[in-house]
Amino acid sequence: ERTAVAVQWDALADEGWRLGLIEADTLSDPAPPTRLQWTHHGGSDARNELSVQSLRLERVLPWLALSDALSPKVAGLLHESSPSGALRQFSFVQSAAGARALSGEFADVGMKSAGKLPPLQGLAGRLRGDQSATSIELDALRTDFAFPGVLRAPVPMTVAPMLIAVLPVDNGTQVAIERIDI
Repeated sequence: ERTAVAVQWDALADEGWRLGLIEADTLSDPAPPTRLQWTHHGGSDARNELSVQSLRLERVLPWLALSDALSPKVAGLLHESSPSGALRQFSFVQSAAGARALSGEFADVGMKSAGKLPPLQGLAGRLRGDQSATSIELDALRTDFAFPGVLRAPVPMTVAPMLIAVLPVDNGTQVAIERIDI
């Protein structure tokens, strides 16, 4: 299997730099599965900006499992579950002062059954956040819930749209779900 990668690096006037990356089967692909740009602004207003036009998770996340940034257990789960789906129009900005903002869309996100986790498929929605909280808006989902070793056959189910908030607290992170309607 072959993959084509194009990388562009530019120095910026403010002691910063910009790194652009396109990854596809061929560089002539009009809609490459991965197109992102990382910009670092230096100087007194130092900040980092990550802009993702498109990112196919199954093409990138297996490489993340090889990183030292993840615990061996999480890396193993990431490798076994083979995550898939797309991240689009994603933006993340972090300033040296600690302010941050993120937004983006995800579509058709899923994973295979791994360990004690059931398979997941077809998640779509939006992500927005800042240093105070992150909200995840999940679109309605119609799927088959399969739990090998627990359920004899997949159970068809519909999940209503859902809002999930992720909030930093003194000793960790709090996850709040508005309601679950299955």
